[in-house]
Amino acid sequence: MPPTRRPAAARRGPARRRVVRHTPVHPEPIRVSRPATVRSTVRGTVLRPPASVGVSIARLEAPDKVTGRAAYLDDLVVPGVLHGRTVRSPVPRGRIRRVILDPAFDWRGVTIADHKDIPGENVVALIEDDQPLLAADEVRHAEEPILLVAHEDPERAERARRAVQVEIEPLPAAR
Repeated sequence: MPPTRRPAAARRGPARRRVVRHTPVHPEPIRVSRPATVRSTVRGTVLRPPASVGVSIARLEAPDKVTGRAAYLDDLVVPGVLHGRTVRSPVPRGRIRRVILDPAFDWRGVTIADHKDIPGENVVALIEDDQPLLAADEVRHAEEPILLVAHEDPERAERARRAVQVEIEPLPAAR
């Protein structure tokens, strides 16, 4: 049943309306230079903005970054450190048939590790011990790690990763 409408006189309310004037909660102007503070007043709690809002703050490292003098992790050269890359599965599910190392690539100095090189169990302990660190026979998800390659030169390690081919027989999605 639709609601009934009240007469116009009842909708307007009392003949004499009370005017309520709102006074500002924060009578003094907000200054950005002050840190954020909480202050209790008779009218309520007032939160002042922090000094960093709307203000540019000079960063100590900025001159080194814009001039190129800042050293990043990739800029550091540590003798004997190996840079690793991961060969991953291109398919979501499949059986690994074989791993082919490109004979045209110079493999000297490249370290290669597969599931047989893992000491102990080949497992990542998550909720259950059902996820291998490196796939052995079967790939169970896209981008699953299959092989690790490493070299002292990061660019050479990347070229070695690209020189590895993995033959995978695709399998239907698991149900």
